[in-house]
Amino acid sequence: MSNPPPVPVRQEFTPVSRYFIHRVAPLIEDPAELKVSLAVFSLVQAKKGYPRYTTLAELGAEETLMNTLGKTPNESLQSLEKALKMAVERGTLLGLELKSGKHNHQLYFINTEADTAVVEKIKNGSLALPGLKEVTAEVITGKTGQPNIFKLYEQNIGLLTPMLADNLKEAEKLYPEEWIAEAIKEAVSLNKHNWRYIERILENWSSQGKNSGTHKGNTGETDKYKGQLYDHLVQR
Repeated sequence: MSNPPPVPVRQEFTPVSRYFIHRVAPLIEDPAELKVSLAVFSLVQAKKGYPRYTTLAELGAEETLMNTLGKTPNESLQSLEKALKMAVERGTLLGLELKSGKHNHQLYFINTEADTAVVEKIKNGSLALPGLKEVTAEVITGKTGQPNIFKLYEQNIGLLTPMLADNLKEAEKLYPEEWIAEAIKEAVSLNKHNWRYIERILENWSSQGKNSGTHKGNTGETDKYKGQLYDHLVQR
């Protein structure tokens, strides 16, 4: 293993949110995803002007980063693209693909409320980027385009503790991601904001079939008793 380069006397620092450090980074298992996410933070924060983003080409030009991602240039590029896709799926980054004439440009933003608005403006044409004309834009969504389950849990249920994060990671091994997302939404609709209830919904779907039972209904007597369907499952 090669030694790291010497630390320069004068260093520049990149701000990284506490949310990423304490809530997101501990959940990242692929080293490439973590490396690439940090590289995006660094490149974006170093930019001046508006809006601030980096590109696939700029990341590909980061020699030190690319050397750690693969043994050959092609392998490194594939690893970079995979890591970016994972970071977008996780919700760390926002991706936008622009097509201008014969050229495609992949842009990456840090996932903040302000940059979400920027991406939407670029997509609907109300914000033009310098040097790009007659652009069509498409949001890069990764595998599913559905909210990451960890982010979905925090948005709808509550604080994601390390133990709960482990529970979600274990659930990902047992059930399809779509099931977990739907179970979270189902629990919220029943005003049951806890992991145990979500887990029992998943177990019930696994043992009895996801589409069986009256919980899928939405009218009449079904709705009247809907909130009671899983109560017996969480009693101790």
